[in-house]
Amino acid sequence: METVSLAYDLTLALLAALIGGSIITRLGLPALTGYMLAGIAVSSFTFGPTVGDTTTINLLAEIGVILLMFGVGVDFSLRQLRDVQRVAVFGGGGQVLLTIGLGIAVGTLLGWTWGAQLFFGCALALSSTTVLLKILMDRGELGSQHGQITIAISLVQDLSTIVMMALLPALSVVQEGTTPLMQIGWSLLRTIIFLGLMLVLGTRLYPWLLARIVRRGSRELFLLAVVVLSLGTAWLATSVFGLSLALGAFVAGLVVSESDLHYRILSEVLPIRDVFAVLFFVSVGMLINPVFVWENLGMVLLISVVIVLGKFLITAGALWWFAYSRRTILLTAAGLAQIGEFSFILAELGRGLGVVDNYLYSLILSGALASAIATPFLMRGVGPLNDWLDRVMPVRERPAAALPEVPRGLRDHVVICGYGRVGQHLVEAMQEVDTKYVVIEQDWIRAQQARDAGSIVIYGDASQPSILSGAYLERARVIAVTVPDPALQRFIVQQVRTICPNLPIIALARQVDDLPYLYNDGANDVILPSFEGGLEMLRQTLLRLGITAETIQGYVDTIHARRYEPWRNTSADAELLACLRRASQGLTIEWYQLRPDSAYEGRTIGSLNIRQQTGASVVAIVRHNEVLVNPEAGTLLHGGDRLAVLGTEDQRQQFVTWLGDGELGVTVPSRLFAPVEVEEATV
Repeated sequence: METVSLAYDLTLALLAALIGGSIITRLGLPALTGYMLAGIAVSSFTFGPTVGDTTTINLLAEIGVILLMFGVGVDFSLRQLRDVQRVAVFGGGGQVLLTIGLGIAVGTLLGWTWGAQLFFGCALALSSTTVLLKILMDRGELGSQHGQITIAISLVQDLSTIVMMALLPALSVVQEGTTPLMQIGWSLLRTIIFLGLMLVLGTRLYPWLLARIVRRGSRELFLLAVVVLSLGTAWLATSVFGLSLALGAFVAGLVVSESDLHYRILSEVLPIRDVFAVLFFVSVGMLINPVFVWENLGMVLLISVVIVLGKFLITAGALWWFAYSRRTILLTAAGLAQIGEFSFILAELGRGLGVVDNYLYSLILSGALASAIATPFLMRGVGPLNDWLDRVMPVRERPAAALPEVPRGLRDHVVICGYGRVGQHLVEAMQEVDTKYVVIEQDWIRAQQARDAGSIVIYGDASQPSILSGAYLERARVIAVTVPDPALQRFIVQQVRTICPNLPIIALARQVDDLPYLYNDGANDVILPSFEGGLEMLRQTLLRLGITAETIQGYVDTIHARRYEPWRNTSADAELLACLRRASQGLTIEWYQLRPDSAYEGRTIGSLNIRQQTGASVVAIVRHNEVLVNPEAGTLLHGGDRLAVLGTEDQRQQFVTWLGDGELGVTVPSRLFAPVEVEEATV
């Protein structure tokens, strides 16, 4: 009967999570909030089906906590902090300390014990990585500047949990009257010894052990090894060093995060981690009593306001000293204005240690649920808030000190807004074709990287007119907007179109929904990387199926037009490009190989009058390891030469017929960028 009861409880909890998560995500909210609401629905505080054995569910939820923290540790990488290390360390560290101070101040006003004050401050300082990633991915802003800053600060918060989890056990002893400094110092010393042991042994023993198991080729053994390492390290941290299970699991993940098996570990542990983690969030929801929320509605609202508004203002203040636009600061502050899974873990740990009573515990859980629901709406309101602030508190435009670096006589150049991956590719291309260009970048680290690469760089926000004017847009040939933030892209396009109505603008869109907005803002061409990558995959696939290049080009052009032309501005340039595209549909290159004993050995290209006879042209010759591009009329042909012939299908067929049977090898579709790799079978 116990087995049947356990099966019923697990099925009910997971079914409720499935329904709750599905409904919440359709509303544009993080699934985490749906899991917590599902927990409330199946708890003993509400009507309807109820989970009977909460003890077993909580035990499984503890496993979920361990696997969750282990997964966070494995996925944690200091490399993610490098691009924004300055704001991550100083801004993130300042945000954590200031938020802890806010928690202590609020707890003092409400008359809580000093241990509860400090604990509330620590729980308040941590944001939900799960909620952050979900919101940023849904908005297509994971690679944006505010997305990078938000994730970097979140990683700093994750690191701060090591200290917090080390202090909480000491707090439970301090409340019994023991000397606070002695207990806190002893707890920190145990943590340092544990971290040192894991750094020495874990970075050597764990990767070595996992590597040996991988060689056996058994996925089950590898998964078992990963689970044993995470649970075993958590047990070691608790039983030997007196630390928390969650801290031990997090450190276990950290020590293997830089190993070669990093992604393999994640792929194996993520599925079972997610199932157990869902149970953890459901179990948290089961502890929220709707009656308690109603009876203490004023206090719950106060705590929720402290979490959302307090963290928003503190984060914005901590970032104000850095050279970021107001909008970037507001979006980062809005994203971090909630608490989540780490706060739940601290809350559970604190309650188990007796530092936090059930009243404060329920307040924190209720506030966490409210803040997770409020965060997406807060981020949506950043745009109107930023517009209002621009009207009442205009941002002082910076006559950037970097402006004099741009030569005053610069003209016929390309302006590149953003030095991310796409911007770097453009810079390399401009250098290859010896074209003048200017890079505008508002991230200091990337601006320095661009300068080191030999670029002329303007450091600043490209949406500011003073920064754009320093790039001499009126004398530029084209501007490429490659910044990843969709809203910032629109601001830049609007400003450029206002300053230079006739300057061609090429913008990079992150998702299909951005196309009409960017075209309406004035962009001449908008590139959708995921769509363009799919077209190239289609092109290469059809080539391997033996379909002619002109047929593929016509098909690809049709798909291309369906995607872009409904929003593309009608202009002379756009129509000319379309005409060129249509004209090129039947014009392709194919390779032919002369026989080794060809009758044309020693003849010049000019003496054969190929173009006059057939309409086709020989545009390249591959001879051994030598490539002759646009060969002159006096170029001699040799037996075994591979000829690149440009023309329509009819013109190429006339070339084959005119040259004579038996003179050529088998034709192969052109690989324009690697002709020496084309293999023909000589006949």
